[in-house]
Amino acid sequence: MYKQAEPARSPVSGPGSGRTSGPPPQSSTVHLSSSTGRVRYGKGASDKRDEDQETSHTYEEAEAVKRDATYTPADTSTGGAGSRRALGSFVRSHRICMAAATAVVFSLVAVGLAMMLFINKEEMSKLSVTVDDLKRDVDNISQRDPDNERNQAAVMECLGRMNNTSEPDQAMKVQMQRLQTMVADLAAKDQKGQTEIVGMEETIQALKKEIQALKQRPYIERCESGMLKTPLAVFVTGRGGRSLGLTARFSRAFRTTPVVTLGLRQVDHRLGGIRVSATLVYVSTTNLTVQVSTWSNSQLYSASVYWMACA
Repeated sequence: MYKQAEPARSPVSGPGSGRTSGPPPQSSTVHLSSSTGRVRYGKGASDKRDEDQETSHTYEEAEAVKRDATYTPADTSTGGAGSRRALGSFVRSHRICMAAATAVVFSLVAVGLAMMLFINKEEMSKLSVTVDDLKRDVDNISQRDPDNERNQAAVMECLGRMNNTSEPDQAMKVQMQRLQTMVADLAAKDQKGQTEIVGMEETIQALKKEIQALKQRPYIERCESGMLKTPLAVFVTGRGGRSLGLTARFSRAFRTTPVVTLGLRQVDHRLGGIRVSATLVYVSTTNLTVQVSTWSNSQLYSASVYWMACA
């Protein structure tokens, strides 16, 4: 690429410059060529447009810089021509570096934009998939709405039936609670009765043991007594041995056979010998029998026998 360099100035004339006074040399425009690496001098806008149209790649400009750097002082002319070449070479190398840096920045920006475009495409594809899923969910929800309405109607109908039958059910619940209370009371009473029965059985067993112990005791439990009397003039007639049995019954039965004691309480007879006896002929837990006797020619009007039974 051709770029216009700064115009080179001629050395200042003066006593120390080594040159004579005279008309100053005309300033000429310095143009750099990236294709040939040489410095050309020229004037006019047409040359500038031609040089601008001969733009080449950045790498060719770098090659031109290298070729310009290899020039030796022998290749340049003396005086102002050498100074202008050095200044043009510096400006050209600075602009080439700036162009290379700008190209690198543009390439990085292009890569970043490409990556952002790729990422945006991926996100757009994911968003489209998500939108499709949402559409399907909305369709499913809209299809489930009639089912939900039917289920809600069925539930409301069931609740209405429950409200209609709530009063009988409540009365039945009250009756059931009463029955349960009665059953609980009966169970408690039955338990109490069972406990009382067990207590009574224990008491009976204790009494039986006590009775058995009393039966085995050697002392007398109780005694009863009474008097037996013969009829009048029963033994007035007759001679020889004569007898009569008299029976007495106890007020209650004895636990064991009692021991009986007899005694004549009264004897009525005529003058002469007195012949009379009283004998225990039978005894049990409920009664006893005493036999009154006389003999020979004794005439006995009556006799009384006292008895006592203990067991």
